[in-house]
Amino acid sequence: PITGVCSAHPDDIVGVDYASSELDCVNLCANTPNCNYYSWSYGNIFNSTCFMFKECNATETCESFLSGEMACFNPEQPDQCLNYMYKLWDETRNVNHYGEPTYCDHYDWHDRPLSPDWYGPG
Repeated sequence: PITGVCSAHPDDIVGVDYASSELDCVNLCANTPNCNYYSWSYGNIFNSTCFMFKECNATETCESFLSGEMACFNPEQPDQCLNYMYKLWDETRNVNHYGEPTYCDHYDWHDRPLSPDWYGPG
């Protein structure tokens, strides 16, 4: 978390909107292009206001602000989470097991999945 409020050059402000909570402010920032930082006010002057920024210079204030960096909410996914391909339509998927539908692969007698899903890197 960032202590204080983000203060920035006016060109770094990408939005200002009402937000009933810090989470609402985070969601607003996540859906605003170029929003990398937020400051949510729950004080007297800017009550329930979300300020969204490209850049942030943390500044102490006597007002009540919660500020943060969006990178803390959107960590980069490891490569293995992004670069893969599965064949989800093959005939061994969604097989019936004792008359009940299941949502998994058919297994051989060694408990190994029979579906040739893995295609390798996408």
